[in-house]
Amino acid sequence: MRHMARGMTAAFLTALLAWPALAAASEVLNFAASAQVGGSRLTLADLAAPGQELSPALKERLGQINLGASPSLGRQVVIPGLRLRAYLRQANLGPGVSVFIPEQVTVERASQRLTTQDLEQIYTRTINQRLGDVARQADIHDISVGRELVLPAGQVSTQARLVGAQVGEFSGRVPVSIDVYVDGNKEAQVRAVGSVDLYGQVVVAARPLMAGQTLAPEDMELRRVNLHEAGPGAVSDPGQLLGYRTRFPVSPGSPLDSRRLEQTPLVHTGDVVTMVYSGQGIKVTAKGKAEQSGFLNSRIRLINLASKRGVWGKVVDTGTVVVDF
Repeated sequence: MRHMARGMTAAFLTALLAWPALAAASEVLNFAASAQVGGSRLTLADLAAPGQELSPALKERLGQINLGASPSLGRQVVIPGLRLRAYLRQANLGPGVSVFIPEQVTVERASQRLTTQDLEQIYTRTINQRLGDVARQADIHDISVGRELVLPAGQVSTQARLVGAQVGEFSGRVPVSIDVYVDGNKEAQVRAVGSVDLYGQVVVAARPLMAGQTLAPEDMELRRVNLHEAGPGAVSDPGQLLGYRTRFPVSPGSPLDSRRLEQTPLVHTGDVVTMVYSGQGIKVTAKGKAEQSGFLNSRIRLINLASKRGVWGKVVDTGTVVVDF
């Protein structure tokens, strides 16, 4: 305590020797023992103790004295009281100002933090915005952003973009690049990676299926699954798989991957089928001979066995073709 008292007394006497007596002063200027600065340049105004009511003229004069560059983030600059006195003489404040100077002023750069939680929220918001309405079916988890960022003081803004992923590819680990700005200046770039699981209704096997089995409606059902686990060949409409057959055995509940299925010809070349003529309120059937094989909904050429004329029609099931009227 005695040492602190001697230091304060020395600073007070220094002020009295350098400037007129406090009683004769019209304004008092105090310098803080520590200061934080936000700008890239350091002036006398940055070292004045906060909370003082200084005149605009005095603030302007202090702001005109440039002390050099501000310290970088995480570093400090110590300005001795004697050097501060030299700067004050350069400022030429006049006899109407009494100044109290500490033995030294420790200066550091004002900073702020962007925490890992902040970065995770930016990642989640970016993914949700890109997904749009599909975001309701997404589960975002296990986000990795590294460590938090220490930034200069100022207005923080960010710009995030996906790295090589499209909406349809939002499954598994999805990377996002985040650019961080302070007052419009880019200060950092962060790469965040998270797991994105999209869920949706896909067609699965309703019961055990053997290899080579042609799919019927009772073989399939819709179930909500993780699309990443379902694979890119999953489909959401059972009607798309009618007429297909399995190439490998499929267990119940497993997604029916179109890449592991093959179309089954419902009509083979030479088959005699029922041709259905339908239109203008009438329906006529006749026998025809297929001149080529056909899958469900495919168009094939046939010969009308009665008229011997060639016609075209669409295969609707085994042995039935709807012919153009």
